[in-house]
Amino acid sequence: MKVKVTFLPVRKVLRTVPSRDQSRCFRNSGKSLLSQTFLYIICTIWMTKAAFGAEMVRLSLTYDGKPHAYVAEPVHLMLNGDELSGLPMPPVILQGNTYIPAREIFEPLGGIVDWNNAKREVYIAYDRNMVVLQMDNKIANVNGNKIQMSMAPKIINNKAMIPIRFAAESVGLNVAWDGKTRVAAISTPEYKETQGASAAPVVTAQPDQTQTVTTDTATTDADLAVGAADTVQTGVNSSQPAVVSITTPGGDNRFFSINLAGQAEKIEQFFADDNRLVVDVYNTEMKVAQKTMEVNHPIVKTIRVAQNQVTPKMVTRVVFDLNAKHDCNASLSPDKKSVIVSFEKNTIQNIDFSTNAISDCLRINGTTKISAEVTKMVDPMRLVIDIPNAVLSLGDKTFTQGKYVNAVRYSQFTPDTVRVVLETNNNFNFKINETGNGSEINITDVSFKNIYYDNQNKRFRITKNQANPIDIKTITFKEQILNHAYVVNFNTNLEGFLGYGEYSIMDDCYQAVHIQTNMNNTALTFDEKQAFEYTVTEDASNVYINFIKPTEKYKRIVVLDAGHGGKDTGATSNGLSEKDLTLDIVLKTKEMLEQSGTIKVYTTRDADVYPTLSDRTVIANPRGDFFVSVHINSAGTNTSAKGTEVYYLNPNDTGTGLTSGILADTLQRNLIQELNSSDRKIKTANFQVLRESKIPAALVEVGFITNYEEAQNLSSSEYRQKVAVALYNSIVELFDKYPRN
Repeated sequence: MKVKVTFLPVRKVLRTVPSRDQSRCFRNSGKSLLSQTFLYIICTIWMTKAAFGAEMVRLSLTYDGKPHAYVAEPVHLMLNGDELSGLPMPPVILQGNTYIPAREIFEPLGGIVDWNNAKREVYIAYDRNMVVLQMDNKIANVNGNKIQMSMAPKIINNKAMIPIRFAAESVGLNVAWDGKTRVAAISTPEYKETQGASAAPVVTAQPDQTQTVTTDTATTDADLAVGAADTVQTGVNSSQPAVVSITTPGGDNRFFSINLAGQAEKIEQFFADDNRLVVDVYNTEMKVAQKTMEVNHPIVKTIRVAQNQVTPKMVTRVVFDLNAKHDCNASLSPDKKSVIVSFEKNTIQNIDFSTNAISDCLRINGTTKISAEVTKMVDPMRLVIDIPNAVLSLGDKTFTQGKYVNAVRYSQFTPDTVRVVLETNNNFNFKINETGNGSEINITDVSFKNIYYDNQNKRFRITKNQANPIDIKTITFKEQILNHAYVVNFNTNLEGFLGYGEYSIMDDCYQAVHIQTNMNNTALTFDEKQAFEYTVTEDASNVYINFIKPTEKYKRIVVLDAGHGGKDTGATSNGLSEKDLTLDIVLKTKEMLEQSGTIKVYTTRDADVYPTLSDRTVIANPRGDFFVSVHINSAGTNTSAKGTEVYYLNPNDTGTGLTSGILADTLQRNLIQELNSSDRKIKTANFQVLRESKIPAALVEVGFITNYEEAQNLSSSEYRQKVAVALYNSIVELFDKYPRN
């Protein structure tokens, strides 16, 4: 490996460091001018060319109280057409946002930058604008107005670093980002007019999806919850109408408001998977700083915002994640500058209970659709029905018992929740039917027995019986990840002991458990609402099926994604299909990793099926320590393109120090070493599986299916085994270097 190291004269280095007067903001920081100089020298040395010629910036960054390894292609900073060099701290990209040192940008333009060490605040005065940015605070003060930023300013290696786009645009400067050249260009309005510079973000085509906008504020999960009646804003400097903020209910305000700069063309709303309300706002650019916000609301859990479409029209998509499907109304205001989303409180007008020879029946009617959260509980056995965002127009009441239910009682449990409780001494099953603004819950006898769901301890209990002994050593498990299910096989016939049928649960963990016996095997199939792993324990009286998070059971977890599949063949050329090649590579890698015995491997598919792009990250995020998506490249009619490349996007450091950039760099190095293919470097791209990943993630393009030589290689099982070896070596290396505590 050849490493380029630049040695600079100390005098020249010292001239690049701020003078004593300029450095007054660091007087109380605990770092001397000499230590700042040493830091700059270290950063310069680490900005080297990595192995195999890939130009990379490798830094050891300290922020948020801990060190982080940073590996990325360099960011070039332009100011009115001139590249800035000799910066005390190079620009870095964290969570999709480019961070820069404030003083070096604004002072050359005639601005004033100062630092308040006691408050940890940067003051920027420029062109009659005053901006106050506090470290680790996403709320900025711009000319006396509180503005929400996507990422907070940070102290990085003892240097105050600020998000470039927000800081520049908040004082009227233009910002342009070129993802291919990694150039961030800042210009004054006068320079833009004379030079024709564009501040528009770069639009790049994605092979897996429609076109999306690539900017230095890529979609990330924000960690700041928006409280009641909070309105978050961003500085917008664009002629394109934009969605700029979301206002949540609070005080006298009962509605959600999607706030716009400019006028929307129209809106469309629909429900996805029952519990997601989607509102598409046409002819708008997504300019909301906080892409994901948690909401304190009885119906809405979170709100997510993204640029869903760029061509032929720009569409901003706002997704409301609901606790349960609920009637709502989204309407565009008369001036077309806001969208009002209403979840009106449901008035419960009638609760009735009846019984017959077959079932007990509870009927609930309201002024809008009933959105009930139903939980079956034991010790004592009861069914709890909570109706959020609802008020009771009836007085509290208790009914007499029915065939299976001993008593029914209801009341206004909280100011926003109506609660109905059905009590019984024995196990029971239930079905829910929705009709208009009513909900009907039928309570029936069970076709299963001796199995109980312990909601409080989050486990299943099976009563032991000497006539039907259960040997827990023979129990096996099977994941059905795409179906969000998990199967526990007892490998013996327990139908006479456990019965059969569907055991309804409907809490935040499970929808139901299905009990089925086929020949000499009784199986429990759990319909999961979350990702779980299982263990079986026992005592003198019971067998327990315990469920835990995957990260609690396994210390090392990787999620492998075989690109495409099923109806989606991916790239095809030279008699090969991408979906077949990627699946074989992933299965070979999985086999090697499982033989090691220390790494748990989840795969998004292990057959010729098609998980959606969202399915893949839904599988990976709650399970994996990191995520690797395997693809085969295509260049269309260009048959000469060849080589290996790996893509990444956001760092997604989960606390181990491993980032997506390090993951991509390690994969690329091992692939080139094992395959001896052309090195096309590591790159960034706004692919959906990378954008929606919350854990370190990388997308591998092994080679080109359109290149005859590489297609011949890929057609060989031995060559695909080499790819698997490179992936295996990378994964083992990363777990050794970045263990999870």
